[in-house]
Amino acid sequence: MSPDSSKTHSSTGLLANIADILVIDRLRPDDDTERSYIETELVPSIADQGLIVPIILNKLDQPTTGPNIFGDTITSDLRLIEGWSRLVAFTYLKLTEIPYAERASLSNGELHMLEIESNIRRRNMPWQSKVLGIYKVHKEKTSRAKEARERWEVWCEALRKWLVNPYKVTFHG
Repeated sequence: MSPDSSKTHSSTGLLANIADILVIDRLRPDDDTERSYIETELVPSIADQGLIVPIILNKLDQPTTGPNIFGDTITSDLRLIEGWSRLVAFTYLKLTEIPYAERASLSNGELHMLEIESNIRRRNMPWQSKVLGIYKVHKEKTSRAKEARERWEVWCEALRKWLVNPYKVTFHG
């Protein structure tokens, strides 16, 4: 799946070469569940909508040697704080640069505090809000499909399946 070239990514004005980002000592595991989420939900979302939230990088005072997202040993002054899944999704889309926001000169302890803070403060959306959101997206997609004289039945069937079993179906817009 390749990204729609007409989609733009959120921008801080900062772009990092993906291969130049250090990925050191992450707290969350790289497991099948995470990879499945990235492949089935995040990659299609970024391809369709662009990157909504930039990744967060620590600008180091001095370059450090360590692994990048590909497992190569590099020397860089950019270290990932938050956004590993988005970074991996960009590699799946064969993109070479990613927008980022920057925090500078953080200690290892501060890096871990920011990573855990960004992960544990997430709230799941209430089911009522999900249903309303699905309705609004369905309405918009139906309107666009009608204008373009396209079919929308595939997404509607996915919606029907999700309503029957919301834990086994993902939406790809």
